Amino acid sequence: ELQYKKDFDDYEEHTLLFSALGRFFGKDQSSDFIDNTISGANINNEQKTRTEFKEANYTFKLDYTKPYSENFTIETGAQYVLNNVSNDYGVQDLIGNVFVTNPDLTNIFEFDQNVLGLYGTAAFEWEKWGVKIGLRLENTDLNTLLTNTNQQNNQSYINLFPSFHSSYKVNDNYS
Repeated sequence: ELQYKKDFDDYEEHTLLFSALGRFFGKDQSSDFIDNTISGANINNEQKTRTEFKEANYTFKLDYTKPYSENFTIETGAQYVLNNVSNDYGVQDLIGNVFVTNPDLTNIFEFDQNVLGLYGTAAFEWEKWGVKIGLRLENTDLNTLLTNTNQQNNQSYINLFPSFHSSYKVNDNYS
């Protein structure tokens, strides 16, 4: 994680904050299965599976807060999230004395999702009441791919999220 904060001199809450966060997870796993038939027409069966899983997540944020008075504050910001997943899954069946890859059960799944969000809020505070209104715009690009069969699903969409909050101050410690 990386973070940078700039405090401005005009108001205590006048800030610019940049943060970057990254995370990676990977796991390799394999299993052996043996099916011993006790009775019936099914024959003994052996199978091997393997998985190579990788996931990377990165988040970049920029937040700006500017009080214009004791009662009025504007907040703006942006966030960009990248989520990349890869799962290489394979199955091998024992045929004769040789393990052979089963193409119907083997594939590599790729998942990439990128989300860009932009937001702005305005907050008004009076002696007892407070109101905050905002709007968030998100653009999402989502792509999936089954590599071996070349099956793709690509989507891109935009959403708007309005928000409204109100508060009432009972005393200085409780609202």
